[in-house]
Amino acid sequence: MAVVTSESHSQKLKALTEISKLELIEVMAQRMQNALDRVITAMKTGAVDIEINTLSHSDRLFMLEVLEYESIASVLGQLTKEEKVLLRRLKSKRMFAQQVKNDGGVLTAKQAQELLSVTRQTMKSWREEGRLLALSMDNKFVYPTFQFTATDQNSDRGIVKGVGQLLKILKEKQLSDRMEYSFFLSVRNEPIQGICDGQQPYTIAQLLKVGVPNEALTELERLAKLYGTADQA
Repeated sequence: MAVVTSESHSQKLKALTEISKLELIEVMAQRMQNALDRVITAMKTGAVDIEINTLSHSDRLFMLEVLEYESIASVLGQLTKEEKVLLRRLKSKRMFAQQVKNDGGVLTAKQAQELLSVTRQTMKSWREEGRLLALSMDNKFVYPTFQFTATDQNSDRGIVKGVGQLLKILKEKQLSDRMEYSFFLSVRNEPIQGICDGQQPYTIAQLLKVGVPNEALTELERLAKLYGTADQA
């Protein structure tokens, strides 16, 4: 089996291009085993203090958290600048994925397509036009569940009324998908004229689910236009 050693990054890439797919899988498996062995050793020696509540998470999320703990506790001082950036990105992705899960989760493209009874091309068009909010996760598009509804009186072909209007405004601002998501799901408490008095915390998604009169939707459009600026409400 080909072995990846500690030579330079360019040398590693050159070596990897010269091995077969099966050998590459074996190399990847060995590298993963190396990382796992390092984590287990750190846990046994007490170098890593894992919080007990991580055991309630899925296997995938648990592994990400353990790797994060081990990296911070054991080798943070030895990481290169690039590796530190990657570690921060990993933590950010993990936290965002957990937030999305807490907010109700997502549907795969296929699930959303079947729910809305539309073609794959229609899904692509609606995503690009800003009619549907899509998040890019692991190089795939997924669709937050908050925007779907089975209630005819508040539905625009299966999508909560108002989502499309607001999302198109956000698209024009060229925000990231996370920023778009945050607009709908961030908890707010400021009053919105004609919609709520702000006495109870709420999200834009919750307001849209209940139903917003057309005349009041103008106020949400104003918020969308200000979103991401110093003047946002």
